[in-house]
Amino acid sequence: MKDMDKSISVNQNMVRGSAWAVAMRWAMRLLGLVSTVILARMLTPDDFGIIVMASIVIALIDRCTESGVGMLLIREVKITREDCDTAWTFRVLQGIILALLMLVIADIAVNYFNEIRLRQVLYVLAIAAVVGGFQNIGMVLVRKELDFAKDFRFTLYKKIASFTCIISCAFLLRSYWGLVLGRLLASFFHVAISFAMHHYRPKLSLAKWRFFTRFSAAIMGGNIAMFFNNRVDTIVIGGLFNTASLGLYNVAAELAKMATEEVTAPIGRALMPTYASISEDKQALAKAFLTSFSFVAIIILPLGIGLSCIAELTVVLIYGSKWIDAAPLLRWLALYSIATAMISMLGDHILITLRQEKLAMNLRFVRLAILAPIAWYCGSTGSVELVAKAITFATLALLPLHAWALGRHLPISIRQLCAFLWRPGVAATVMAGVITQVDWPDLPQTVHLLLLLLTGAGVYLSMSLLLWLVAGKPKGPEQTLLALLATKLDTKFLTKLN
Repeated sequence: MKDMDKSISVNQNMVRGSAWAVAMRWAMRLLGLVSTVILARMLTPDDFGIIVMASIVIALIDRCTESGVGMLLIREVKITREDCDTAWTFRVLQGIILALLMLVIADIAVNYFNEIRLRQVLYVLAIAAVVGGFQNIGMVLVRKELDFAKDFRFTLYKKIASFTCIISCAFLLRSYWGLVLGRLLASFFHVAISFAMHHYRPKLSLAKWRFFTRFSAAIMGGNIAMFFNNRVDTIVIGGLFNTASLGLYNVAAELAKMATEEVTAPIGRALMPTYASISEDKQALAKAFLTSFSFVAIIILPLGIGLSCIAELTVVLIYGSKWIDAAPLLRWLALYSIATAMISMLGDHILITLRQEKLAMNLRFVRLAILAPIAWYCGSTGSVELVAKAITFATLALLPLHAWALGRHLPISIRQLCAFLWRPGVAATVMAGVITQVDWPDLPQTVHLLLLLLTGAGVYLSMSLLLWLVAGKPKGPEQTLLALLATKLDTKFLTKLN
């Protein structure tokens, strides 16, 4: 009984920490959504398409030059000032190299995307890359020390700075140049905020360059593969279709990520230091991973499936009727985002914690070898929506491979993972069936959407509880959440039910 109570207590602590992290992330994403909504009303899909093209180029070069020094500082138990200074120097050099490569590759990007305006955009954003490399490495130490409150405040302050700069510039210029100059201005604020929030003052040093170079070389291939996995769809669409199509696709993809990435990203960011602290105990690490995986599943499945069901109403209400063509894309990308979130949980932070960088890289290249030709074939012979459908099914098919690969290094089986997936999966499917059948055509769109959300939430929660009871009340997120809720509300009914 004591072991069970202790287990529940540990799970509750993980839930509290992860829930706070997700709440902070959603606050930042909400600010980003407000920014996108405002920009969508001022700018056109064509404006967004140009910025997406530039973002693809920058992200590619960034991945090719990414040193991973932050992850290494977090993973190592003992670090010195020389380690921190070398890490900061690597980041400064990375920013400079990134900028130089942007200047070199600008003409290639212009030819591939067939967009002459892209050249000047890349020239300006190259300056922002150099500035961004000077951010204080002390903010990585904040994560290592598990000071998540300061870490999320830092991210939130940066988001507010970006929001203010970009919206102000877009309002004044009323073109894609508002986004470009806004990003440049925000990069200076990001550096200033990082030094204001941490007392550490880094110095240029390459004393530990061999140590960091070995790690950077080990993860570089995986970083490049990750980039193409995450961007293969937009690269294909940008090369085969016009800027407006790319702008529509990107808006749908960003909205889809809200249902998944904004859950998995903060949880993964918060859990990596915890994983690192127990990495020598495989049983404890497996238990911590399964706990986090179960909570992610119970959240992202209804969010992703629900968003897919109400795609058209969501797009029109948030972005306006001129973005209606993004709705069919959102239906599939919401499901695609579930698959990518699951793969991220199974293969990113946990494998790096296990010192399996090579395995993580190989899995990414396998996924890329499957997604790239499928996306290109569907794009060249079909439509943008066909690309979204194809990558969704292909990514879902890869989930068992990632689960099997992780099971080779942790005492975790595919059967265990499925045990945490079937209940939220069935509950979310029932929810989808209900909300696609109900309709209130005479109501205002805002009220209509709100009623659909409330109906979906009610059906999902009810079905989840029912399935958990039918299954015999197994250990899992339902038990932990009920115990936590009973503690907060002090209700005998919930305590008895649990």
